[in-house]
Amino acid sequence: MKQKALAKVTESAINALKPLGSDFTPFGGEEKTEKLHKYRYKVMMPYFTNPVELNEFESFEEGLATIQKNLEAKLGNTVKVYEIIDAEKKIAVFGVGLMDQEKGEAKFLPIIGEDHIAAMPYDIILQGNTASMLHGKYRFALYWPELKMGTFMKIMSTPKNVEKFMKALTE
Repeated sequence: MKQKALAKVTESAINALKPLGSDFTPFGGEEKTEKLHKYRYKVMMPYFTNPVELNEFESFEEGLATIQKNLEAKLGNTVKVYEIIDAEKKIAVFGVGLMDQEKGEAKFLPIIGEDHIAAMPYDIILQGNTASMLHGKYRFALYWPELKMGTFMKIMSTPKNVEKFMKALTE
C-alpha cells in the first residue's frame, strides 16, 4: 500500500517538473527504504531516531501559535516556506528557509553544493506539545551523502547553527 502511494507521489512530482526538463537521475547513494531508519554517516553520528527536541509546550495549540507568530515575524532572518497542519492528529510541519548571510544557506550551500535543493527547506515538526527537528548531522549526511569528511568538516558549525535558528522559532 505504501509503495503504491509513494509511486503516485513520484509520478505526480515528475509530471509537475516536466516543463523544467526530463533528467530525473537520483543523486547520492542508494539505500533501501527499510534501512533508512538505521542510516548514519559515520560512527558516533546520530540516527533518524535521535531528533533534536526544540521545545515542549503546554499544548499543541500553544506550540502552533508560538511557531506561527515567530515565523510571521521572520525571527532570526528566517522565512516560512510552507506549513502543514493536521489539527485533529495534533501534528504540524513547518518548512523554514534560513536567510542569514553569515550562518544560513548563503554561507554553507556554496560549500556543500546547491544540486540537492530538494533538501531544502528545514523542518520543524510539532507533534502534540513537542517541537523537534531531525538532527543536523543526520540531515546533512542524508541529503548530501556524497560529502567527504573534509567537506563535512568545513560546515562543522552548520548543524548547531541550524538548531539555534529552529530553537529560537519555538521559544
